[in-house]
Amino acid sequence: ALCGERPLIVAQPFAGLSDRDAFDAPTFEKTVAQLVRLEPRVRVVILGSNHTRTHKYTVESIPIQSPNVVNLIDKVGLRFAWHLVRQADAFLGSHSNLIRAAWDARKRNVCVLPWPLMERHLSEIDGKYVFGFRYPESARFTFPFDGSGERQFDKLDTGGIARFLLGRE
Repeated sequence: ALCGERPLIVAQPFAGLSDRDAFDAPTFEKTVAQLVRLEPRVRVVILGSNHTRTHKYTVESIPIQSPNVVNLIDKVGLRFAWHLVRQADAFLGSHSNLIRAAWDARKRNVCVLPWPLMERHLSEIDGKYVFGFRYPESARFTFPFDGSGERQFDKLDTGGIARFLLGRE
């Protein structure tokens, strides 16, 4: 039944390292509101896992109350998450493990990156971690963060993200 609701967007708002998180809760909620405004039937499934890891200073929590959202943070494993991404119409997330599943499956996807923090890394990392950026169904959106100070999630183009995910760009 979970995969029967369409359009289905799987979201991984957080990364293994908090500096690479794609959203905070208010900005994610704003993105969901934009999606629902454009497509009232949209279903967003949130994935993530709270675990102890170096440089993990953010708790993965999106306390959103919406009939359009299913929150599976800390409720499913990686294999189930991979399956959901393969069944979804689109993927939204950080530059973390599930973006590669979306790229492999050639799903419409948005990768949200802190910039210029990731600018320093993308050109230096192994191609298996960036190959999907060249696909036409892939888009990158950024927010200001250089690795110090506050992450400026409020500068993220949530409307543009929603339009791209729903194919209305």
